[in-house]
Amino acid sequence: MMGISIIVCFHNSERTISNCLDSIMNQNIENDDIESELILVDNNSKDNSRQIAENKLSADWPIPIKILTEEKQGLMNARRKGVLNAKYQYI
Repeated sequence: MMGISIIVCFHNSERTISNCLDSIMNQNIENDDIESELILVDNNSKDNSRQIAENKLSADWPIPIKILTEEKQGLMNARRKGVLNAKYQYI
């Protein structure tokens, strides 16, 4: 079965993470043969980004979710962490 891993990397994104997650949740994948997962990578945020994401994700999400932490700052480090933890070949 085909699948897609959606990776969202964030750092101090408390003003935007909620809207980002809303947009992902509102996607309509009409092909039942495509599985998906959401991987959030907190890139050492110092604000409330992670708490906001966790609160948003406590709602009824239709796909599996992983929340990871990458302490070494930098988008490349966060992306690498997400890719290495992805279940599916399409990212």
